[in-house]
Amino acid sequence: MQKTIIFETYDYLMEEGLVKSQREFCERWLGKSECYLRTLKFLKTKPSISVLTIFELKLYLETEVERTEQAKLIELAEKCDEEIKQRTLEVLASC
Repeated sequence: MQKTIIFETYDYLMEEGLVKSQREFCERWLGKSECYLRTLKFLKTKPSISVLTIFELKLYLETEVERTEQAKLIELAEKCDEEIKQRTLEVLASC
């Protein structure tokens, strides 16, 4: 399975110490239950468009705070936007 923006951002936030656990990431950054990432991996599925949208907004909101990570968070939010567009096209193509 291709690494999605959600997993890429999770790895980055862990490396930077901005989250301490997968549970914190799922609940705080995705608005989902603590097992959301495990479920994606187990089912070998992609995150929903609604989760990606909430996640993108959260990334942009976090850049409002003065941080040294601001540029990276904006870059990740832009990648998230691209994934939303791609997933939307996939959904439309299957209709």
